[in-house]
Amino acid sequence: MEKIIIFIFIINQFFLFSYFLLYIYIYMFFTAYGEIENMTNIEHFDTDYLKQNFVQYTTTDTDIKQINATLDNCKVACTQNPICLGFSRAKNIADPSVSSCWL
Repeated sequence: MEKIIIFIFIINQFFLFSYFLLYIYIYMFFTAYGEIENMTNIEHFDTDYLKQNFVQYTTTDTDIKQINATLDNCKVACTQNPICLGFSRAKNIADPSVSSCWL
């Protein structure tokens, strides 16, 4: 009888732990989904782009598309494209000038 009680206790603990892990998984899923949803919502999207001093030497399989536009137009194009994480332009081009912009 004692072995049956221990067995039932172990099974009970296993299911409690399984429910706990399921709860954590569901919580993380909905949290991540909410953050992704906010990223595609322009009202919640941070459009304060930083000028950084680095070079990406290869663009193989990284560019979404290339456009000729001003800095402001590049910002708008990237913000409107849900898979755009950033863009690059030549360093020696003034912000209001039209130049190649790689999303």
